Amino acid sequence: MTNNVDDISKFKRFVKSLGRLRKSFRLKLSLGFVLVTLIISIAMILVAFFFFNNRIINENANRARMVATILADSIDGDSVDRYLDTLEKDEEFEQIKDLIRIMVRKPGVVYISVARFTNGGAYYLFDSDDNEETVCDLGHFHDWTEDTD
Repeated sequence: MTNNVDDISKFKRFVKSLGRLRKSFRLKLSLGFVLVTLIISIAMILVAFFFFNNRIINENANRARMVATILADSIDGDSVDRYLDTLEKDEEFEQIKDLIRIMVRKPGVVYISVARFTNGGAYYLFDSDDNEETVCDLGHFHDWTEDTD
């Protein structure tokens, strides 16, 4: 009879340990599920961030190309030479300057300048900067060889 009681108590302990094991397995399974979900979520956030970042960069580049194309179509190459030779502003010059002011108000456009580049620097024709101290007026030469520090 004691043998049966021992067997029953052993069986109860065995069932109890199975219950703990089952609870432990459920806990591990739940934690594993949460961990996998977290890893997938982080991966999706990173992919979305890089996709969005590249898309914004491409949109800004396209906007810059569009503005540059419009301005390039509006400026006559012969008049550029005339402006740099004479440094005189005429009605066409003012119209182009007004167009540049309009373009700077477009979303994403911060600054526009038009210059003729040479080996040592650039001669400015148009500049959208309104600050008197930093504006590059018609004919201003910016020497690239001088130290800008």
